[in-house]
Amino acid sequence: TRKAWRQKGTGRARQGARSAPHWTGGGIVFGPHPRSYRQEFPRKMRQGALRSALSSKAAAGEIILFEDLALSAPSTKTLAQWLSKVAPSKSALLVLDGPNPAIQLSARNLPHVRVITTDNVNVYDILRYDRLVLSLGAVRVLEARYGRADADGGAGAGEPGGAGEGRRPEGAAEAGEERRAAGAEGAAPERPAPERPEKEE
Repeated sequence: TRKAWRQKGTGRARQGARSAPHWTGGGIVFGPHPRSYRQEFPRKMRQGALRSALSSKAAAGEIILFEDLALSAPSTKTLAQWLSKVAPSKSALLVLDGPNPAIQLSARNLPHVRVITTDNVNVYDILRYDRLVLSLGAVRVLEARYGRADADGGAGAGEPGGAGEGRRPEGAAEAGEERRAAGAEGAAPERPAPERPEKEE
């Protein structure tokens, strides 16, 4: 690009091109670098948060189960009446075990009702709505996915009474005493210490 004026002889400071950053309309030194600010939570942390949210809802008595909701055709009025009887509250989150177009279309015009499947269950929606309405199929899916079943059925390594408690097994004390007694019987007699001769003065 062309210089603003010649290098010498004008009495002014030397300048380069008009596109330099210190000129009006010039370039930008540290321009924006678009990037994604998305943050991902670890999978186990997400599962733990979801378990905690479900537990808090269950402790508060805000979980309602239903066996089946059969709608032959979408009907917002029918769904609203059913929810007012089953889960009377300001808002409700309806969780299904699979897609159901009739129920999903029926709830589309209800402002405080949302219908999702078990694949889209999240902590935000669970805590946002007053009532959590689950189908029995959805409960089975959530239990299989997030439930913690104790395989041993007893105390674990770090639980009281478990192997990690540091307790000695039964019979260990008696066996140790028998070993000590047997060792004492078969031990050789102690030898007397040799006498040191007295020094003559």
